[in-house]
Amino acid sequence: MQLEYRHQYGGLAPDVLWGALFDPEILRRAIPGCQGLEGQGDGAYKASLGLNVGPIRGGFDGQVALSDAEPPRRYRLRLDGGGAPGQVKADAWISLEPDGQGTSLLCRAEVSATGTLAAVGQRVMGSVGKMLVGRFFKNIEHELSGQRATG
Repeated sequence: MQLEYRHQYGGLAPDVLWGALFDPEILRRAIPGCQGLEGQGDGAYKASLGLNVGPIRGGFDGQVALSDAEPPRRYRLRLDGGGAPGQVKADAWISLEPDGQGTSLLCRAEVSATGTLAAVGQRVMGSVGKMLVGRFFKNIEHELSGQRATG
């Protein structure tokens, strides 16, 4: 399944947003349902999530890897994890572009799932996936709102 999400960050320069997207503490607070995020070095993290969104309920453990970085323009994010609801793999490119007085973010991902996750169907998975991605990028904006107000 393919997923695309866009978000505008008014008043926020690409380099500031870039820094937040690579800050483990900001990521831990911004990832929906994140119960743990442990750095493994070289942009890799071990993650634990608890989700309760529509038909998707349960815990997930997995690996997140950030790679192919071209600061502050784009990077690749890979996710491989699973739990009682099934397995999920995602391969995403996140791009940042200056846009007037802010930054335009585009996330394009290819996602595959097994188990209960796959059984709920592509339509439901697509809407839940887009909602979770949107919540993450909006949480990043919330994390930076104090920084924008002072900077």
